[in-house]
Amino acid sequence: MSLGIIVFAVTFFLPVESPHSPSAYFRWSYDAVFMSESPGEALAFLGICLALAYPYLWALITAIFLISSFQGCWAVRSQFIAHLVGAVPITALGLTLIFLKAEFPPPRVQWIAVLTPAAFIISLLAAAKLVKNPRRFSALVALALLLFIPLQVILYYYVQLDGGAGWGYLVGGLGALGGLIGSCALIFSEKN
Repeated sequence: MSLGIIVFAVTFFLPVESPHSPSAYFRWSYDAVFMSESPGEALAFLGICLALAYPYLWALITAIFLISSFQGCWAVRSQFIAHLVGAVPITALGLTLIFLKAEFPPPRVQWIAVLTPAAFIISLLAAAKLVKNPRRFSALVALALLLFIPLQVILYYYVQLDGGAGWGYLVGGLGALGGLIGSCALIFSEKN
């Protein structure tokens, strides 16, 4: 499980020097924060920065807890903290685009950006309540990976469609899939 999540975290930088890597998009939005013409625009680009870094930051934090074998209450809390760091700006961006009646991305995508984080946080809360230790951390990790795997495949598809090098997203998706398999194995092998 750890290796798959580490691979996923590292793909933030892949392909190296590509304008289509997550880190390149992050740098672009970070630079846009300081070139913005209004505080609202700067805040929007800051939200984009957080949304772009969120899956990989989550993977890094999760990998640290897995490698250290420290899976006490802070391991579970780290999942909620990391997901809130991503969910809040994504929801805020979606709501902003809806209120501004933006044409891009399509309204369907804007509503997905608003509703998916809320549904995901609710599912994490339910899993944390229903799944007992020592399986709880693995269950929360598995839920996150179920969200990130399709996202990586979708990003791969759109970057390829745009003529870019999207293989980093595909590798990230495969790493996340390995992490999911490992998480599921831990869930079903842990003793009550």
